[in-house]
Amino acid sequence: MSTPTLEQRIATALADDDVKSDDLDLLTQEVEMAASAADKAVQKERERALDPSSVVDGVKAREAVVAAEFLAQRLRKALPHLQARLQQVHLHERYSTWLAEFERVKPRHDAAVARLKAVYLEFEGKLVDALNEAQEVNAEVKHLSSVKPYDAPEANGDGRNLLTVEMVARGITGIGLHDHSIMKDLKLPDFGEPTKLAWPPPTSLAVQVAASMIQRPHPGANWASEREERAQTMREEQERVIAHYDAMARQREEREAAEAQKRGKGAAA
Repeated sequence: MSTPTLEQRIATALADDDVKSDDLDLLTQEVEMAASAADKAVQKERERALDPSSVVDGVKAREAVVAAEFLAQRLRKALPHLQARLQQVHLHERYSTWLAEFERVKPRHDAAVARLKAVYLEFEGKLVDALNEAQEVNAEVKHLSSVKPYDAPEANGDGRNLLTVEMVARGITGIGLHDHSIMKDLKLPDFGEPTKLAWPPPTSLAVQVAASMIQRPHPGANWASEREERAQTMREEQERVIAHYDAMARQREEREAAEAQKRGKGAAA
């Protein structure tokens, strides 16, 4: 079996759907060198045909020049096609490599999506409920501290002082200026509504709660009426907070029911 010529190999490479970029790259380099050699051969044949110091056969000399020019032109003409085909094959190979990596990552991505959704939906509701309860209890603790009769003999060293829920839960006795507080610094996005926060509560409620927790000086003779006033304010604030989170819980339940209904329709289809 005869070895294929360079031009035959060019034609095969351009028509082969399974050709590799490495093979095309080597062939392109070979054609570039052959084209350069053909250009030199054209110049050499012209000089030989026109050399007045030698006797040549005019017909054969012209044929040699034409043949050399023809080969050089064909090789030069093939180069852009080879280069374009090389780029096409190289991109296809890169995409095939990328696709294999995509197919490897996709199942992990799907699993991570499902896990994040399941954990976050459960975690969001439970954490917000716990933070809301802690906030309400903190308000009660503040109120207890503000009305404690410290001038009573029994109050001296009775050990009945409560830290905030967060401090006790975390096993700390204070939160400094540069420390991070769960209650104050945590921002928990609402899973279903990216423009909203599940925690902290809306600013207006947060400001009201903070105001209700400010310790006031001992009211003196009017302590009973002052205490009742604060208790009423506390109850009203708690009712507002509870109503707010009840509304959030209803919205979450409605979203989950809608998603479950949508999944049921998809499974039936």
